[in-house]
Amino acid sequence: MKLRSHQAARKRALGTTAIVAALLISVLAMPGDSASIEPYILAFLLVLTGIGLRIEVAINESRI
Repeated sequence: MKLRSHQAARKRALGTTAIVAALLISVLAMPGDSASIEPYILAFLLVLTGIGLRIEVAINESRI
């Protein structure tokens, strides 16, 4: 049981880190008035990954 809890905490932290990294990418890309959309695509993918990890942890914790 302790191993599962440790893995869940690690996944939750990774999800939060991905969301924070996406926010940082978006903020840093904003001032540069370039027509480049790649940073925003990367930020979007990081947000999806982070939210997915956090949802997975929530579902697994509700089954315990």
